[in-house]
Amino acid sequence: MNIKFILKSISLGLLIGSYQKVRALNCEEIKTTLPEDFDIEDIKCIENEKGEITKFVTTGIFTEDVIKNISSLNKLEELELYHYSYKDDFDLSPLKSLKNLKSLYIRCYKDSRHISSSSKIKENSFSELKSLEKLDLSGCDIMGDKPFIGLSNLKELNLYFLKGLSIPDLSYINNLKNITSLNLNNSYNVRSMDINYEGLNNLKKLFIYGLKISKENIKEISTLENIEELNVSKGEIDSDSDFSLFKSLKDTLKYLDISLYRNGDFDFPEAFVELTNLKNLTLSKFINSKIPKEISQLKNLESLYIKNPEFNEIPETIKELKNLKYLDLEGNFEKLPESIGELYNLEVLDLEGDIKELPESIGELYNLEVLNLSNNQIENLPETIKNLENLKNLYLHNNNLYELPESLCELKNLKTLYMSNENNLTEISGCIKKLNNLEIIDLSENEITKIPEAIKELDNLEYLDLSHNKLTEIPEAVKELKSLISLDLSYNDIKEFPEFLNELTNLETIDISDNENIVGKTLINSNIQYCYYLNTKLCIAEEESCGYDSGLPYCKPKNDCEEIQSFLLENDFSSSFITCDLTDNKATSIAINEIVTEEVIDKILSYDTIEHLYVEIDGSINVIKKISQKLPNLVELTIINNNESLDLSSLKTLENLTQLRINSYESLISISKNSLKYLTNLEYLELSSSKIYQKNLDEIGKLTKLKSLIFDNCHYPSSLDYSPLKKLQSLEVLIFHDYYRNKTPLYEIPSSIYKLTNLKELTIEYQKISSISSNISKLEKLNYLNLSGNKITSIPKALNNMKNLRYVEFLENPKLSGKTLTNENLTTCYYDTSSSICKAKEMKCFGEEGNPKLCKK
Repeated sequence: MNIKFILKSISLGLLIGSYQKVRALNCEEIKTTLPEDFDIEDIKCIENEKGEITKFVTTGIFTEDVIKNISSLNKLEELELYHYSYKDDFDLSPLKSLKNLKSLYIRCYKDSRHISSSSKIKENSFSELKSLEKLDLSGCDIMGDKPFIGLSNLKELNLYFLKGLSIPDLSYINNLKNITSLNLNNSYNVRSMDINYEGLNNLKKLFIYGLKISKENIKEISTLENIEELNVSKGEIDSDSDFSLFKSLKDTLKYLDISLYRNGDFDFPEAFVELTNLKNLTLSKFINSKIPKEISQLKNLESLYIKNPEFNEIPETIKELKNLKYLDLEGNFEKLPESIGELYNLEVLDLEGDIKELPESIGELYNLEVLNLSNNQIENLPETIKNLENLKNLYLHNNNLYELPESLCELKNLKTLYMSNENNLTEISGCIKKLNNLEIIDLSENEITKIPEAIKELDNLEYLDLSHNKLTEIPEAVKELKSLISLDLSYNDIKEFPEFLNELTNLETIDISDNENIVGKTLINSNIQYCYYLNTKLCIAEEESCGYDSGLPYCKPKNDCEEIQSFLLENDFSSSFITCDLTDNKATSIAINEIVTEEVIDKILSYDTIEHLYVEIDGSINVIKKISQKLPNLVELTIINNNESLDLSSLKTLENLTQLRINSYESLISISKNSLKYLTNLEYLELSSSKIYQKNLDEIGKLTKLKSLIFDNCHYPSSLDYSPLKKLQSLEVLIFHDYYRNKTPLYEIPSSIYKLTNLKELTIEYQKISSISSNISKLEKLNYLNLSGNKITSIPKALNNMKNLRYVEFLENPKLSGKTLTNENLTTCYYDTSSSICKAKEMKCFGEEGNPKLCKK
C-alpha cells in the first residue's frame, strides 16, 4: 500500500468520523471515500427520502478502512459486496453498527480462475448482525466456530462452497428457528456436511447441491412440517434411507426434485404417491424401477420429469394427471399408452426412449406447444399430429424418419423444426411453404439432395441448417429469405457459391465449409460477422470483407488496383503498406511502403496510366530506366533509395514530371551528374538524406519552373556556392531542414537567397546559423520565416518593415538577445524563452503561454 493511499484513507477516516456526529453520508459522499481501484460504474446506491443510504452495492478490495467507512451508513438495509481479491482475508465485525441491516450478500472471489483460493471472512464477522434476515455468501471461506449462531432473525441463508473451501459445521443450524429458505451449494465433487435439519420448523425451501445426504438427514428432513420445496441435486443419498418417512410431508410439500450425481438404486418410494399436494416432481438417476400405477394419485401434479435407464413402461394411469402441463420421461420404453392423449392440459411433452411409433391419440393434445421426440426409433408420424394447432417447437433429432410428412405442414404455428442426426430424409416436401411462421429449421445430417423452390415462402425464417447433406446447388429461392440470420450449408457437394446471397441483408453467419469443389467469391455483405470457408475453392472478393484473412486467394480483380493489390499480397506485402487510386478503373497512383523487387517493379510498370508513383528501391539504374520508359505520363515520383548513389539521368524523357522526391533510410545518397539537369518542368523538388554537391546545385539552378525546393537532413559541404539558386525566380518555398548526423550544416544564410524575390516561405532550421543579414528585407513577399534550432544572437530590425510577413519562429536559439519584432502584420510569433530576448511590446501574434518577458523600460 503506497503512502498516498494511506494518507487518503486517514483523511477519509477523519471525514467519516466528523460526519457520524452530524449525519450519515449520502451516495455521492460515500463514493469519495472509496479507493481509486473501485469502479464507480459498478456502484449502486439507493437513498430514502431523507437522503440516507438504504442500499449499497460495490466491487473492489475491501480493506479495513473501506469496511469502516461502510459501517457508518447507519440506515443501511441492503448491502452487496463483490470482493475483488482472492487471497486477502477481511473482517466484517465493524458492520455490527448497521442496526438496520436486513440483507447481506458477499462474493469472495474475483472470477472463475480463482475459485480454488477464495478470501476468508474472519471469525465473529456476523455474530452481532441481529437484524439480518437474508445472508448470501458465495465462495467465502468462513472462519470460526458457529459463525451464524447469533443471527436469530435470519430467514434466508445461501451458502456456495467452491473448490478448495472447507465445508463448515452446520450442526447447530436448527437453532436458527426463523429460517424459511436454506440453500447449500457445493460445486466441487460430492462432499459431506455435518448438519442437522430437525427443528427448522419454519423452513419452506431447502436446496441441497453436491452434498452427501445421510439416512439421518432424510429422517430429519421428514420432520420439516412446513416444507414446500425440496431440491436435492448432483449429490448422493445413503442407500438404506427410509423414504417412507416422507409421508409426513404430504400436506405441505409442493416441489420435489431428487437428481443424483450417479444412478441410484432405489425403488419408486411408495410414500411419494401420497404427496398429494405435489405440483412438481423430478426424479433423475434416482429410481431403477418402473413408475407405479399409483402415480395417478398425484392429482395436483403440473410437472413430471423422470430419468431412469431401467424405466421401460409408462403406466396407463398417467392419464389421471389432468393438471399436468410438463411431462419429461427418459428411459428405454418402446411405446406410449393410448391414454396419453387424455392429458389435455399438457404444454410440453419430452420423451426419450426406444419409441418406434406414436399413438393416434397424441393428436388430441391440443394445448401442446413443445414436442420433443428426439433420440427414439420413430419411422412414421401419425396423421393426427396435424391437429396440434398450438405446437410451436418440434424436435425429432436422431430417429428413423425417411420423409417430411405432409401432416407436419398443417402445423401453422410451428416456429422451430429439428429433424437432424441420423434421420434419412432425401427431400424437403414442397408443402413446407405452409409453415410460414417457421424461424428455425435444422435438417442437418440427412440425405437431402435439393432445396425446394417453396422455401422462399418462409418469410420469418432466421436460422437454416442443411449441413451434412447431399446438396449440389443453392437455388435462387434462398435469396428471398430476407429474415435469414444464419445459413449453414457445410459438408455438402455444392458446386457454385452464388453472389445473390449478398442480398440477404440480415445475414450474420454463413458456413459453406467442406464443399470441396465449390467455386465463386466470398460474400461482401457488410452485416456478416462470422463466415466459414474452410476446404473450398472460393476466392476473396473484397479486402476487409469477412474471411479476407482465411488464406483463400483473391479473386480476379475488377480493376487495376485490385489486380496490383492481389499481386502484392500474394508476394507477402502487407495490405496496410499499399495505397492505390483509380480513375475509370485504371490505376493512376500507387504507393508501396516496403522495398520492392525488380519483379514487383515490372508488374507495377505494366500499368502505363500511373501518374503518381511512390516506391522503395535498391537504386538500380535499370529500375530508373524502366520507370522512365514504361510510365510516360508520370507527374509525381517518390523514390526511397537504399543504395549510396542514384543516377536519375534517364528521367529526362518524362516531360510531364512536375514533382520529385528522393530519400534514403539507410545512408547518405550521392546524386549523379546530369540527374537533375534536364528535368526542366519540375515544380517541386525534395532531396532528403542526400550529400549536396556543387554539380547538384548547378543543375538545380537550371530548373527555373521550381516553386518548392526542400533539403531535408542533408550534408552541406562548406565549399558549396549557392549562387545558382538565384536563378530560381519562380521559387515560393525554400526549406533547409536539419543536417545529416556528423556531417556539415549551414553556417550562414546563402546571400543568393535574398535575390529570390517571389519567395513566400523560408525555413532554415536546426543548422548553425549565427546571424541574419538585413538583406532579408529584400524578400518583400515573404510570409513565413522559420529559423529555429540555430545559434542566432540578434534579430534585424529590417524584419519590422516586411508588410507581408505573418509568421516568425526563432525557437531553440539560446543565444538570442535584444527585443522581439514589432511588425504589426505578424499573426504568429515564437521566440526562445530560455534566451535573454525580451518582449518589445504586447502584440496579437503572441500565444497565451511560452512568451518572453516584457522588456524593462
